[in-house]
Amino acid sequence: MENTLGIERVWELARREDDRSAAFRGVVAYCDGESFEATPEPVDTERRGQDLGVDERAGATTDEQVADEGLPVRLFEGVVPGTVVAPRGESGFGYDPIFEYDGQTFAEMDTEEKNAVSHRGRALARFAEWYDQKRNPGE
Repeated sequence: MENTLGIERVWELARREDDRSAAFRGVVAYCDGESFEATPEPVDTERRGQDLGVDERAGATTDEQVADEGLPVRLFEGVVPGTVVAPRGESGFGYDPIFEYDGQTFAEMDTEEKNAVSHRGRALARFAEWYDQKRNPGE
């Protein structure tokens, strides 16, 4: 939508809504070919890492599809809740000028502030915590 409607038009559509809540979501996927115990939820909302289970396993892909080899994938989600607001700020990219978190749009935040609450960073931190526990059990 950013490239077709533009953020000004997205704001014009959103401003008429009573509920302008929004969220940036990012997911880190991990696959090492090992199997792990299946869990009921496909996304790691409890900071544990999840297995998609045999029916939802992703296939490894490159430019050519790898032949029917199902690989277990764990997903680690990072979420930043916010609100769609009138465009403010000069930094960032994409929806940053219309996405407000804790009183500031992402475009009003400096790089350090934005990185501290980043949905990508949150997903990566969850993965790193799980991966460290996987590689160093009992520590």
